[in-house]
Amino acid sequence: SLVPLGANYNDSVAEYIHLRKTSFLKNQTAFLGGVLPECCKKGGRDTVTKVAFCDDDSAVLRELRLLLEQYRADLRRAVNLGARYVVFHVSDVSLEEGYTYRWLHTNQEVIDAAVEVVNLILGEERWPFEFLVENQWWPGFTFTEPEETARLLEGIRFAGKGILLDTGHLMNACTELKTEAEGADYIRRMLNRHGSLAKWVRGVHLHQSLSGAYVKAHTGSLPAGLPEDYMERFGVSYQHILQIDQHRPWTDPAILSVLEQIEPRYLTHELSSRGRMARAEAVSVQTRLLQQGGRMRV
Repeated sequence: SLVPLGANYNDSVAEYIHLRKTSFLKNQTAFLGGVLPECCKKGGRDTVTKVAFCDDDSAVLRELRLLLEQYRADLRRAVNLGARYVVFHVSDVSLEEGYTYRWLHTNQEVIDAAVEVVNLILGEERWPFEFLVENQWWPGFTFTEPEETARLLEGIRFAGKGILLDTGHLMNACTELKTEAEGADYIRRMLNRHGSLAKWVRGVHLHQSLSGAYVKAHTGSLPAGLPEDYMERFGVSYQHILQIDQHRPWTDPAILSVLEQIEPRYLTHELSSRGRMARAEAVSVQTRLLQQGGRMRV
């Protein structure tokens, strides 16, 4: 994806949920009560939408508007680049949750907040690209529960919506997987479980991740010695995340029939490496595998 929106595991959705709770829930008299200020009536039926259009100049609302404008700037940049699609991660996780695996928000809370963000930033414009929502294994859109997938897709008003299925992220949602063949079978089962909803998959981020043993051994509590400084803590935590989300190349042809079932318009080799040469080799490994395929042959 040329312009990935909501990077770093969608801290922006986490921030949006935080803004909803700090600004909106603490101001029930003004915003959740029976009478809304005139400046809040330009939005839709949703309170968050109404407040986003409010002329109130509080610090929290200024922060919300800045967040939304950053998204719109990304969309305009995508237009200027001629991007055929953009990607939005529908998930929410703090650094601490990445260790404890004790979630602050439910999938539905994250999906509902993301839907409001997406509808606000896309508005009524006729954007020339497809807007694809990507699955994660954190709270939000996981592509494991069809009802939640439907909730997300039905909530987004943009006609050019779709799904960017990340195969490694989907594997991260099941810590019992031991082999690539098991991973391919799990992805196929999730596709079949989604039935007709699977037709919304427009693209694939292709990589594999078998990190169940690591997750079981290294989550459940905060590690000792986690730095107090946020940026230092972020650096340490990111290395932890890379052990969970491994982004390794597929070597088992079991994934080929899964890709044929999906028939994606877009396929990205989303692989991790320590340098250009290592990345080129990882791409070569996965490309050679695809060349064994039938309709997926490249």
